[in-house]
Amino acid sequence: MQKLEIEIINGKIAPRYSISTVQLHAEKAIITEKGMVSNDPLVDITLKDDQGNKYFFMMSGNLLIMLASVIRGVMERDKIE
Repeated sequence: MQKLEIEIINGKIAPRYSISTVQLHAEKAIITEKGMVSNDPLVDITLKDDQGNKYFFMMSGNLLIMLASVIRGVMERDKIE
């Protein structure tokens, strides 16, 4: 199993990336209910840059659920503080 490092940054300032980084905009998300070999959901996201070039990102539904849980936890924590 592959590991994913998750970093939570406090505050309202997003990280700054190098000038050579390409900013991509999510254009479409497709969820295939049983797209993984394990029959778990598969999420395909189509991205586009400012020049119109298209890119493709694929992740398991479980990864998306994990990231959503982290975000939900941060939001709940911030309500308490």
